[in-house]
Amino acid sequence: MKPIIRACAGAIVIITLAVSTVYFIRSCARIPGDEVLRVAEGIASHAERLLHLRPEVKIDRTTIIGPAHEALELITLKSDGEHAYSWTNTWAGSTKIIRLKGRFTASYGVNLREAPQFEINSKNLTVNVVLPEMRTELLAFEMRDWKLEEESSGWWNWLSTDDRNQVVQNMMTEARQDAQNSEILRRQSEDSLKAQLSELIQSAGGIPGEFHFSQPAPTPTM
Repeated sequence: MKPIIRACAGAIVIITLAVSTVYFIRSCARIPGDEVLRVAEGIASHAERLLHLRPEVKIDRTTIIGPAHEALELITLKSDGEHAYSWTNTWAGSTKIIRLKGRFTASYGVNLREAPQFEINSKNLTVNVVLPEMRTELLAFEMRDWKLEEESSGWWNWLSTDDRNQVVQNMMTEARQDAQNSEILRRQSEDSLKAQLSELIQSAGGIPGEFHFSQPAPTPTM
């Protein structure tokens, strides 16, 4: 009987060790899974709080949190500046001049027509971000105030109220165009966007990876 008892006891020990090993392995396997889910939920929560949108969050290319998003403008940089404008008009040898200087605020960012995507790699918790715009752009322009620096009328070519109003409009148009064409400010806006997203990801416990600015689909032509 003793050999049988010993064999049964040995079998029980082996089974117990096997069950314990399986339970331990599964427990360890759940730890990174739970951590990845925590990062995914943290990204969604931080995005809603900081960016006022609910993004699409993926783990290993599988969508875990679906987007809830309406088109919005996400401002990432505000820049204050000045713009000088000069206008002259000569008629029959008589010249009138207006010189102005305006102060403005230009706002740059992305016009989001689709929700951004956060793709989490479960192995190392790196997070890649896909944004539905190729690059940042000028979203808003405000001329805060302007002042007259010089004004003079010719002997018979007098300045009128319409002249002054038109010169102010011309200055605003030119200043906005310069702001819109500023590659430096657009690049700063893009860097600011990446910094904000990196901070968001790190706050959620992930590690920032690559940023992809996807090309909008071309408009079909007839």
